[in-house]
Amino acid sequence: MNALEKAHLIKELHGLAQQLEHKVLPFYEIARSKKRIRDIFNLCDEPIFKTQISAFKARTQPELVAYQFSANTSYHLSFRGYFTEILALEQALSAHPDSG
Repeated sequence: MNALEKAHLIKELHGLAQQLEHKVLPFYEIARSKKRIRDIFNLCDEPIFKTQISAFKARTQPELVAYQFSANTSYHLSFRGYFTEILALEQALSAHPDSG
């Protein structure tokens, strides 16, 4: 994939992200936009391009990004999961008080 194709995909990603963030879209359009973003991610498996789109991936799949981050760092042994509720986080932390 050449630089021009990557630039077009990045521009398309910016447009899709802005639509998802700032417009009230029908569920079909939301699903179509998210599907297109996933398709673009699958097209661009090059390491350099992956770092460029990590912010988009964090918005669309935050749980997956958290697990990938923990697997690729030295924190993977102390990683307790991805939490959306404070109570679940507190329970996970209090279950192993000696782990840090």
